Amino acid sequence: MLYFVAAASLGAQENSAGAGLSACVFAVVDLSDSGENAQFQQIIREQLELELSGAGFETVPAARWQAARDQLGYGDLELTEGTKAIAVGEALDVQVVVTGFYRIEGGRIVLELKAYDVLQRAFITGVLRTGTVDLSMYTLIDTAVARMLPEIRLFSVDPGSIDAQQVKEITLFSQDEDAEVYLAGEQFVGRVRQGALTLPYFPLAVGSTIRVVTRKDGYYPHEQEIAIREPRVEETLKRLTRRTRWATELTWTTNQLLGFGLAQRWYPLPDILFLALEHDFYLQHGLTAADRAVIHNDLKLLVGGYPFSPVDAAFRLGLSSGLGMIITYFTLPDQPVFTDFYWSVINTFIEWNFPRLTIFLGSEMKYAFGIGKNLLRRGIAGEGPFVSLGAMWKW
Repeated sequence: MLYFVAAASLGAQENSAGAGLSACVFAVVDLSDSGENAQFQQIIREQLELELSGAGFETVPAARWQAARDQLGYGDLELTEGTKAIAVGEALDVQVVVTGFYRIEGGRIVLELKAYDVLQRAFITGVLRTGTVDLSMYTLIDTAVARMLPEIRLFSVDPGSIDAQQVKEITLFSQDEDAEVYLAGEQFVGRVRQGALTLPYFPLAVGSTIRVVTRKDGYYPHEQEIAIREPRVEETLKRLTRRTRWATELTWTTNQLLGFGLAQRWYPLPDILFLALEHDFYLQHGLTAADRAVIHNDLKLLVGGYPFSPVDAAFRLGLSSGLGMIITYFTLPDQPVFTDFYWSVINTFIEWNFPRLTIFLGSEMKYAFGIGKNLLRRGIAGEGPFVSLGAMWKW
C-alpha cells in the first residue's frame, strides 16, 4: 500500500515512471527520564528501515541524513517536528520521512511514529503503541509499522501549518463512571469521572489514530479506535457490557395461555453458557361454570448458550436443551396425578439486549417418553413447537 500511494504521489508530480522510491528514517528519540535506554534508538530505527525496505523503499544511510541534519542546524529532537523533518527530507530528495519518539518507564515502553510526504509537505499517518521492554518489543514495532503502511494517505495542507496541526486536547465521554481507560490497551491514562476523561498530553498529530481500551470490574473491556481529525477531539466511548452471572425470566407460552413461567439462570461462563431451572404454571379451563380446571406444573432443567453471538451484540441467537416433567392435577375429586417426563429436544431463542433487561422470543420442541402414569404418550408433544415471549432481568 505504501508503494502504491507513494507511486501515485510521484505520478502527480510528473516524475519519470522509472524513478525509485526512497525514504528516510530519522532517529527515534528517547524521551525517558534517564539515558539507560538509549540503545533502543538504533534497534527501533533499524527495524523501521527493514519494514520500509520490504514495502519497496530504498532507505537513506544514517551518515547521509545526519550530514543533512547538521547542515540545517537541527538536532534529533527537532526532527520530531513535521516541518523540520520535511526540510531534511527535501535536502535529501526523498519521498517519505519517518520520525518519532519513545519513553520507557517501569519496564514499559510508549512508542509514537509519524510519517510525512515530502513532495506534498503533508502529514501522512501516525501510530501510538505501548508494551513491555523485552523480546515482544520487536512485535510491537512490527505491528506499529504494519498499521501505518495500509493507512498511508496523502492530502494537501498548508506547509506553514504542519506543526500547528498538533492535538491540543482529547476528551472522552462515557456512561461508565469510574471506568479505567488505557492507550493502546496498556498505558493507563485515567478514570472516567462525572462522565468524562481528558487525556494527558501526548504529541500526537492531526490525521493520526489512537486505540483506547475501556475496562471496569464486572464488565467486558471494549477496544475503540479514535480518529484525530482536529486539534481538539471529543469522542463518546461505547457503553460497556455487564458480565452476567444470574438472570431471572418471566415468560408466556402458546398452548399454555392461562399461565406463566418463571426461570432462574446461572452462568458458569458469564453470558456464554448457562444452566436454567424453569417452572411453567398453567390451567386448562373451558371458561364456563360447568367446567372444572386442570392444573399443570411444568418443571425443566436446561443447559444452553450462544454459540454464534458475541456478548455485546444487540441481538443474540441462543440454543438450549434439557429434561422436564409435567405434573397434572384434576380438580375433580378422586382423580390421579399424572406425570409426563419429556426431553426438551431443542429450544431456539433470539434476545434483544438492553444493559440490564432482555426481551426474547423462543420456540421449544418436546418429546414425551410415555413412561409411568402419563397423558401425552410417547412422541412429539403438542401440535407444532411451543412459542414463548418473555423478559429477563440480568444481575
